[in-house]
Amino acid sequence: MTSTVGGFSSGAAIAITQLRHTFTTSSGPVIVFDEVNGAIEGGEFVAILGPSGCGKSTLLRIVAGLLRPSAGSVSIDRLAVTKPSRDIGMVFQEDPLLEWRTVIQNVLLPAEIKGLKKRDVIERASELLGQVGLGDFLDARPSQLSGGMKQRVAICQALAYEPRLLLMDEPFGALDALTRRQMQFDLQDLWTGIRNTVLFVTHGIDEAVLLADRVLVMSPRPSRIVKEYVIDLPRPRTSGTARSAEYLAIVKDIEELFETLGVLHDEKSAAAGGARHA
Repeated sequence: MTSTVGGFSSGAAIAITQLRHTFTTSSGPVIVFDEVNGAIEGGEFVAILGPSGCGKSTLLRIVAGLLRPSAGSVSIDRLAVTKPSRDIGMVFQEDPLLEWRTVIQNVLLPAEIKGLKKRDVIERASELLGQVGLGDFLDARPSQLSGGMKQRVAICQALAYEPRLLLMDEPFGALDALTRRQMQFDLQDLWTGIRNTVLFVTHGIDEAVLLADRVLVMSPRPSRIVKEYVIDLPRPRTSGTARSAEYLAIVKDIEELFETLGVLHDEKSAAAGGARHA
């Protein structure tokens, strides 16, 4: 899926080639992932799904230019990634808001750091905040906001200057179930209006299937991308989507894949395994 604005792709294309990364520990080298390959088209929303410790966040940091891989390469729009780029926005699980700045000032901060003129961004920032229901909180401080509201501000902060690539590292992981679902819908609405490229790291199978055009499943460490799912569900995705037979079938298939990989163990399998070893 490639979205265009004025005849040009609105998102950055990513190519990941033979990527390998190793951490050095007191016990010796640990291979995080080995021979990771992938291509993401401009304007795609791609979720990376895998167990804890498989290197999802490390992969995101390499794509962002924050970490050099041990081997292999990442390119964005055919240019090798060697350092952070102003065309990349990032959202993490912990919001980056500064308490001494108001909501609108926090949203404008990345644009200020990148040297953009305030007047060129403030209208867009205000529009985004209004779109996620924070139009009446422009002058509020972060301490006056709930966790979900802070994450909405963080997403607006990352999108205000319209980066061509948005990297998201479990941005909703610390939220309660209801707030998390609402944030998923808010993100979908924001992304639909921009259609930049999104690389979204999550542990949640249901979240990945609800949001993404494609889901890339990573194996336990040393990790590889073991399967790709094309999520051909109509947009906008709704609560009804999450109850549909097509959605539930994809979720079930991914769960079964994780069982095969030894990541998920149901009670029946565990009991059978215990009986075999009795």
